Amino acid sequence: MQAGKTPIYSKFEPLSIKSHPALDERWVQQLTADDLDLGDLVLKDKDRIQLLAGRLDLVLQGLESGF
Repeated sequence: MQAGKTPIYSKFEPLSIKSHPALDERWVQQLTADDLDLGDLVLKDKDRIQLLAGRLDLVLQGLESGF
């Protein structure tokens, strides 16, 4: 939040993506990736396969460190 700006309050309602016909894990992942506000972190990859360990939904990288 920028100095001098009044924060906006939003009340959230629970939403089940299991029972929703149009929303799924990919929708949540894309929404999260598009709305990241994590300072100097950037989205590096999505659904990265890890050998013998499944997959990582989102991979983030620090701009300064490169990790």
